[in-house]
Amino acid sequence: MFRATRPRGEDVPPLPQPGDLHATSLESLLALSLCAVVLLASAAFLRRSSALSRALAELQDESRQSWLAPTKPVPSGTSQPRPELVILISLDTLRADHLDLHGYARETAPNLRARSRAGRGGRRAA
Repeated sequence: MFRATRPRGEDVPPLPQPGDLHATSLESLLALSLCAVVLLASAAFLRRSSALSRALAELQDESRQSWLAPTKPVPSGTSQPRPELVILISLDTLRADHLDLHGYARETAPNLRARSRAGRGGRRAA
């Protein structure tokens, strides 16, 4: 039995012919120009970020060299007190009531306890 209806896909518009200027070609040109802008911006960003990376690496090298450079001895006539070195250890979510060096029943921080006994810590900070 034959039907009198159109076959599937017949109501689809025909493909544009060469030389026809449709909205789809304008949309394609717009999309292509946006891609070009994104590519150019990415290239500029990569050039700038590599320059920033080089500058940061140079600063890091200079800083490392200044720390490793030998210090000049202080002349004996001027005795300036040498600054004390301070090492600050900050522990987040560490509770004093859960440390064995503050009376907790279990051994929870043996290294801190050993440092406290050696006189290298153990004071409470606020």
